[in-house]
Amino acid sequence: MDSRIITLSINQKEKLEEFLLQAFFIQEHLDWLDLDAIINEGYCYLLIEKEEAVAALGFTENSPGVFWIQFFYTKNPYKKIRKRWNILYSYAKSHFLFYQPLIASLPTSKIFEEILNSNGYCFFEEFLQLECHLLKANMNPSETNDITIRNMYMDDINSVTILCEKAFSPLWRLTKKNLINAYKQSDYAIVAENNEKTIIGYLLGVTEDHSAHLSRIAVDPFIQNSGLGFLLLNHFIKHYQELGIADFSVNTPSRNLAAIALYKKAGFFITGESIPVYVLNIR
Repeated sequence: MDSRIITLSINQKEKLEEFLLQAFFIQEHLDWLDLDAIINEGYCYLLIEKEEAVAALGFTENSPGVFWIQFFYTKNPYKKIRKRWNILYSYAKSHFLFYQPLIASLPTSKIFEEILNSNGYCFFEEFLQLECHLLKANMNPSETNDITIRNMYMDDINSVTILCEKAFSPLWRLTKKNLINAYKQSDYAIVAENNEKTIIGYLLGVTEDHSAHLSRIAVDPFIQNSGLGFLLLNHFIKHYQELGIADFSVNTPSRNLAAIALYKKAGFFITGESIPVYVLNIR
């Protein structure tokens, strides 16, 4: 078959956009990134058959040596999904061998989950969904003169990035670019500062269909279990309640027991809906 693979550059973005109008199988996990950001990472591939784009695969490196599958798209026919995946994935994987990476994915369909299994990926944990309905504040965290809660600004991104590296395992860290996008897409963003003006916590929230979603929360590991996470969560809930919002949601990895306990303490419950997390360790 007359086929070839293009490693896309930002100048070829239109090729990908034109193809997406015809794609029928879609696997996406874009975080807060847009196509420009993913293409600029340099790990975006387009499969061409008989001079026609038929499949696309994109990765990002969220932390050194940790890659996430951001998308896989393909055109009809259905029976060629796996074949086209194998062609693109083999090509991409050959570029990653130098890094000996950990590659992760959140499959959003059974088909893609089967594809990951057949390529040596292993189930790692669940990405849980939690929700709550709160008509009025029912939280009474202890305020402290040692900590200031204020709005987050773009100038805080470097400090928040450093905090992110401390607070999360490599698999769940966000790059500075990802944090900037998350911040821009949020309609509520706060940080916690200590007396030395060091950022020791942050929270991002966004409204979704008349509800509020907690996008991201982190506390410096040196002061975890101090009640700061509960304090940030209280500010989040009160802010949206004042806007007339009573429904809240958050997603968290199933292994993060401390976060699950925090959310339950605030009134959240596990809905039973989740997305599996699969990883492949080439190290």
